[in-house]
Amino acid sequence: MRIFFLSRMDLQSLKGIISTCEIIFTKHAITRAEQRRVRLSDVRKNLHKPDKLIMADKITPCQYNCWFELSESLGHKYGILINEKTRVITVIKIRSRWQREVEKHAKKIPKRLRL
Repeated sequence: MRIFFLSRMDLQSLKGIISTCEIIFTKHAITRAEQRRVRLSDVRKNLHKPDKLIMADKITPCQYNCWFELSESLGHKYGILINEKTRVITVIKIRSRWQREVEKHAKKIPKRLRL
């Protein structure tokens, strides 16, 4: 499976798309959010106002992994599927230790595509 990181322009267009779509949570996302103590209202707020979206990768033409930086030590990762509506597939809470892993992963992105 190839993963494509979004350029700055594509990230801005993704922000525009997810901020206007209706958000639907799958059963899996609801279960994972409860297990990881993430409020669905926070997920909905982050998707409607995606100013904290720092990175996204495209898995399929309509499926994305989105990383949101909430503070220096806390972030969220959402797996979303975009059709007419935005379906949240999974919710992951990221602590600072995991954030470093994301940053290492981001360094592999060519400089022209970095934010």
